Amino acid sequence: MKRSKDAMYPVSGDGRRLARHILLFAAVLTLVTGGIAAAVMASWSGPPRIEVGQCAKLSGLNYRPELVPKECGDPDANYVVALRVDRSSRWLLSNTPVSQRVDHASPDCPNRDYVSFYEASPDDYTLCLRLNVAEGDCVSDDALLAAAKVSSCRPGVDFKVNQIFAGRADRSVCGITASARDTILYPKPDPLTLCLTRVR
Repeated sequence: MKRSKDAMYPVSGDGRRLARHILLFAAVLTLVTGGIAAAVMASWSGPPRIEVGQCAKLSGLNYRPELVPKECGDPDANYVVALRVDRSSRWLLSNTPVSQRVDHASPDCPNRDYVSFYEASPDDYTLCLRLNVAEGDCVSDDALLAAAKVSSCRPGVDFKVNQIFAGRADRSVCGITASARDTILYPKPDPLTLCLTRVR
């Protein structure tokens, strides 16, 4: 006569109770974790959300930047948000403090000509910023500060914007001798090339 596996290896009443307790604990833990995450998200009141296409004033140090929304015609609006990548779930799992940072090295941005603004928070995101400039504008560029438009091209100012080509992100439109040192390429979302003159 064949015996079933249950008959060969009977589960005791204590074993069944232990299994039920484990399942109940796992369910409670899931509910508590989800509730904490929801509470953190609900209580978070960060800075105003900045969307693609909006202009902003970026100031401060690389490790302590400040990004404030501005009208694009405002002289203080030195950047435009070209791309935004949201990752709120990543911050909740990372257990890192709320912080901001700026550099030129985010893999989320198409190239290093974009400034990458990171925020680690319940709204965890990366913004890829491009300069908000017109032909003839002069821009200063300090290694520890955000680039800013200045009123005139003075010695020590890094570059002057000579030409802007919309619809192309191609260094060759600035001339056969153009290099990475005197051009800025923004391939996304709308291709744009800035041709520069370095001021020394």
